[in-house]
Amino acid sequence: MEEYLGLIRLVMLLFREARRSSSVSDTSQWPTHPAKLANIIALPGGLGCPSVELVYVYTYAGSIYSNLEAIPFWSERSAKKYAAKFAADCDLVVRLEPGNPERAVFLEDDQWNVRHLHL
Repeated sequence: MEEYLGLIRLVMLLFREARRSSSVSDTSQWPTHPAKLANIIALPGGLGCPSVELVYVYTYAGSIYSNLEAIPFWSERSAKKYAAKFAADCDLVVRLEPGNPERAVFLEDDQWNVRHLHL
């Protein structure tokens, strides 16, 4: 039974990662924009894979926007460790789709110079 649960978790991880990758592909050229972390939580996987839900808020041209990103992980421990790196209400960098500020993405590579991580 354990082997089947491991296989299910692997399939769910691959599916979630493929879905996330397709949604953020070609966004590395979008302009960066400041955002604030509203909430971050590590979720257990159950039959699927564990994940981190990251909610952020940003203002653009006087309007307030928010977005939720689900980042998949192999283990609940790694998801909790990742979520713990972020301070409450910390600064983030997101990328906005040109001409469509309602669409934003969080890319890990953009966060390296933002002073918000518990290192």
